[in-house]
Amino acid sequence: MNKDYFVYYLRSKRIQNLIKDRAGTTTIPDLNHGDFYTLPIVIPNIKEQKKISDILFGLDDKIQINKKLKNKLTDLKKGLMRDLLSGKKYEYI
Repeated sequence: MNKDYFVYYLRSKRIQNLIKDRAGTTTIPDLNHGDFYTLPIVIPNIKEQKKISDILFGLDDKIQINKKLKNKLTDLKKGLMRDLLSGKKYEYI
């Protein structure tokens, strides 16, 4: 089994909800081994696992890049709004 595929599979919303349901409602939820082993696991062939994990890894990279860009643009907007509200003027060449 491709470990990256397995990590993405376990992080999926459906599986996370199953884990939360089976972990109990104590102060510190805990999933015991027996409950973990009852989770449904979809195992495509190794080629498909690799392809799926590569696609999801690429999407994660794009998400991180877009988050950084969004943060930069948010900071730029804040700076421009501050300048606008303070009446600061720029001279253009």
